[in-house]
Amino acid sequence: MAKRYDKAFKEEVLGKVRSGGKVREVAVSYGLSEMTIRTWLKREVTASSDVLTLSRLHRENEALYRLVGQLVYESSREKKVAVASASSNKAQAARELGVSRSSLYYLRKLPCKDDELRGEIEALMKVHPGYGYRRMAIALSVNHKRVQRVMQKYHLKPLRRAKMPKKGNRCTTSVLPAPLIIA
Repeated sequence: MAKRYDKAFKEEVLGKVRSGGKVREVAVSYGLSEMTIRTWLKREVTASSDVLTLSRLHRENEALYRLVGQLVYESSREKKVAVASASSNKAQAARELGVSRSSLYYLRKLPCKDDELRGEIEALMKVHPGYGYRRMAIALSVNHKRVQRVMQKYHLKPLRRAKMPKKGNRCTTSVLPAPLIIA
Protein backbone atom coordinates (compact mmCIF):
# COMPACT_ATOMS: atom_id res chain seq x y z
CA MET A 1 0.00 0.00 0.00
CA ALA A 2 1.23 3.49 -0.86
CA LYS A 3 2.63 5.62 1.92
CA ARG A 4 0.46 8.61 2.88
CA TYR A 5 1.93 12.01 3.73
CA ASP A 6 0.07 14.72 5.57
CA LYS A 7 -0.76 18.02 3.94
CA ALA A 8 1.73 20.07 5.97
CA PHE A 9 4.63 17.83 4.91
CA LYS A 10 3.61 18.08 1.24
CA GLU A 11 3.40 21.87 1.47
CA GLU A 12 6.85 22.02 3.07
CA VAL A 13 8.40 19.88 0.29
CA LEU A 14 6.60 21.79 -2.49
CA GLY A 15 7.63 25.09 -0.88
CA LYS A 16 11.30 24.08 -1.14
CA VAL A 17 10.83 23.22 -4.83
CA ARG A 18 8.99 26.48 -5.51
CA SER A 19 11.69 28.51 -3.81
CA GLY A 20 14.20 27.29 -6.36
CA GLY A 21 15.39 23.93 -5.07
CA LYS A 22 15.93 21.18 -7.59
CA VAL A 23 13.50 18.29 -7.41
CA ARG A 24 16.33 15.75 -7.15
CA GLU A 25 18.03 17.55 -4.23
CA VAL A 26 14.75 18.03 -2.34
CA ALA A 27 13.85 14.36 -2.89
CA VAL A 28 17.18 13.17 -1.52
CA SER A 29 17.04 15.50 1.50
CA TYR A 30 13.53 14.33 2.47
CA GLY A 31 14.02 10.69 1.47
CA LEU A 32 11.35 10.78 -1.24
CA SER A 33 11.16 9.67 -4.84
CA GLU A 34 11.47 12.32 -7.55
CA MET A 35 8.29 11.00 -9.16
CA THR A 36 6.35 11.54 -5.93
CA ILE A 37 7.29 15.22 -5.86
CA ARG A 38 6.59 15.64 -9.56
CA THR A 39 3.16 14.01 -9.10
CA TRP A 40 2.38 16.40 -6.22
CA LEU A 41 3.38 19.34 -8.43
CA LYS A 42 1.20 18.10 -11.30
CA ARG A 43 -1.82 17.61 -9.04
CA GLU A 44 -1.34 21.09 -7.63
CA VAL A 45 -1.34 22.60 -11.13
CA THR A 46 -4.48 20.73 -12.27
CA ALA A 47 -6.31 21.50 -9.03
CA SER A 48 -5.59 25.20 -9.33
CA SER A 49 -7.06 25.48 -12.84
CA ASP A 50 -10.74 25.85 -12.19
CA VAL A 51 -12.88 23.64 -14.40
CA LEU A 52 -15.81 26.05 -14.25
CA THR A 53 -13.63 28.90 -15.46
CA LEU A 54 -12.39 26.81 -18.37
CA SER A 55 -15.90 25.79 -19.44
CA ARG A 56 -17.06 29.42 -19.19
CA LEU A 57 -14.15 30.50 -21.37
CA HIS A 58 -14.97 27.80 -23.93
CA ARG A 59 -18.59 29.00 -24.11
CA GLU A 60 -17.48 32.62 -24.50
CA ASN A 61 -15.00 31.59 -27.21
CA GLU A 62 -17.71 29.73 -29.16
CA ALA A 63 -20.08 32.71 -28.86
CA LEU A 64 -17.38 35.06 -30.14
CA TYR A 65 -16.62 32.77 -33.09
CA ARG A 66 -20.34 32.73 -33.98
CA LEU A 67 -20.54 36.51 -33.67
CA VAL A 68 -17.46 37.07 -35.86
CA GLY A 69 -18.80 34.66 -38.47
CA GLN A 70 -22.15 36.41 -38.51
CA LEU A 71 -20.52 39.85 -38.83
CA VAL A 72 -18.31 38.68 -41.70
CA TYR A 73 -21.33 37.19 -43.46
CA GLU A 74 -23.40 40.36 -43.00
CA SER A 75 -20.59 42.66 -44.14
CA SER A 76 -19.92 40.60 -47.28
CA ARG A 77 -23.64 40.50 -48.03
CA GLU A 78 -23.98 44.27 -47.51
CA LYS A 79 -21.02 44.80 -49.81
CA LYS A 80 -22.61 42.67 -52.53
CA VAL A 81 -25.93 44.50 -52.21
CA ALA A 82 -24.17 47.86 -52.34
CA VAL A 83 -22.20 46.87 -55.44
CA ALA A 84 -25.29 45.50 -57.18
CA SER A 85 -27.37 48.60 -56.43
CA ALA A 86 -24.59 51.07 -57.27
CA SER A 87 -23.79 49.67 -60.70
CA SER A 88 -25.90 50.82 -63.62
CA ASN A 89 -26.38 47.45 -65.27
CA LYS A 90 -26.35 43.80 -64.27
CA ALA A 91 -23.34 42.87 -66.39
CA GLN A 92 -21.15 45.39 -64.57
CA ALA A 93 -22.52 44.26 -61.18
CA ALA A 94 -21.77 40.64 -62.03
CA ARG A 95 -18.20 41.53 -63.03
CA GLU A 96 -17.62 43.43 -59.76
CA LEU A 97 -19.07 40.62 -57.67
CA GLY A 98 -17.11 37.98 -59.57
CA VAL A 99 -20.14 35.88 -60.53
CA SER A 100 -21.76 35.02 -63.81
CA ARG A 101 -24.52 37.31 -65.02
CA SER A 102 -27.03 34.46 -65.24
CA SER A 103 -26.71 33.83 -61.50
CA LEU A 104 -28.14 37.31 -60.84
CA TYR A 105 -31.39 36.25 -62.57
CA TYR A 106 -31.58 32.84 -60.94
CA LEU A 107 -34.57 32.17 -58.71
CA ARG A 108 -34.63 28.97 -56.72
CA LYS A 109 -37.58 26.67 -57.25
CA LEU A 110 -36.91 24.54 -54.19
CA PRO A 111 -38.20 26.96 -51.49
CA CYS A 112 -41.67 27.02 -53.08
CA LYS A 113 -41.74 23.23 -53.32
CA ASP A 114 -40.45 22.96 -49.74
CA ASP A 115 -43.25 25.20 -48.46
CA GLU A 116 -45.85 23.02 -50.22
CA LEU A 117 -44.30 19.86 -48.79
CA ARG A 118 -44.14 21.46 -45.36
CA GLY A 119 -47.89 22.06 -45.45
CA GLU A 120 -48.52 18.44 -46.45
CA ILE A 121 -46.22 17.17 -43.69
CA GLU A 122 -47.88 19.35 -41.04
CA ALA A 123 -51.33 18.16 -42.14
CA LEU A 124 -50.19 14.53 -41.93
CA MET A 125 -48.57 15.16 -38.53
CA LYS A 126 -51.94 16.24 -37.14
CA VAL A 127 -53.41 12.89 -38.15
CA HIS A 128 -50.33 10.78 -37.32
CA PRO A 129 -48.16 12.70 -34.81
CA GLY A 130 -45.77 9.79 -34.28
CA TYR A 131 -44.72 9.42 -37.92
CA GLY A 132 -41.06 10.04 -38.62
CA TYR A 133 -39.61 11.09 -41.95
CA ARG A 134 -39.61 7.55 -43.36
CA ARG A 135 -43.31 6.91 -42.71
CA MET A 136 -44.12 10.45 -43.88
CA ALA A 137 -42.32 9.77 -47.16
CA ILE A 138 -44.26 6.54 -47.68
CA ALA A 139 -47.59 8.18 -46.82
CA LEU A 140 -46.92 11.16 -49.11
CA SER A 141 -45.21 9.11 -51.86
CA VAL A 142 -42.20 11.42 -51.81
CA ASN A 143 -38.47 10.69 -51.56
CA HIS A 144 -37.51 10.12 -47.92
CA LYS A 145 -34.38 12.29 -48.21
CA ARG A 146 -36.47 15.24 -49.32
CA VAL A 147 -38.93 14.73 -46.45
CA GLN A 148 -36.06 14.44 -43.98
CA ARG A 149 -34.45 17.64 -45.29
CA VAL A 150 -37.71 19.62 -45.08
CA MET A 151 -38.48 18.30 -41.58
CA GLN A 152 -35.01 19.30 -40.40
CA LYS A 153 -35.20 22.69 -42.12
CA TYR A 154 -38.50 23.63 -40.48
CA HIS A 155 -37.83 21.80 -37.19
CA LEU A 156 -40.75 19.40 -37.58
CA LYS A 157 -40.31 16.62 -35.08
CA PRO A 158 -42.57 13.63 -34.50
CA LEU A 159 -44.16 13.11 -31.12
CA ARG A 160 -42.17 10.52 -29.23
CA ARG A 161 -43.84 8.96 -26.25
CA ALA A 162 -41.79 7.75 -23.31
CA LYS A 163 -41.37 4.01 -23.18
CA MET A 164 -42.93 2.13 -20.34
CA PRO A 165 -40.38 0.67 -17.95
CA LYS A 166 -39.87 -3.04 -18.36
CA LYS A 167 -41.12 -5.19 -15.59
CA GLY A 168 -38.66 -7.78 -14.39
CA ASN A 169 -39.47 -11.26 -13.16
CA ARG A 170 -42.01 -10.67 -10.48
CA CYS A 171 -42.21 -14.04 -8.95
CA THR A 172 -44.37 -13.82 -5.83
CA THR A 173 -43.40 -17.20 -4.42
CA SER A 174 -39.84 -18.29 -4.15
CA VAL A 175 -38.86 -21.90 -4.07
CA LEU A 176 -35.90 -22.62 -1.85
CA PRO A 177 -33.77 -25.64 -2.58
CA ALA A 178 -33.85 -28.48 -0.11
CA PRO A 179 -31.01 -28.31 2.41
CA LEU A 180 -28.02 -30.45 1.52
CA ILE A 181 -27.15 -32.77 4.36
CA ILE A 182 -23.81 -34.49 4.20
CA ALA A 183 -23.34 -37.27 6.64
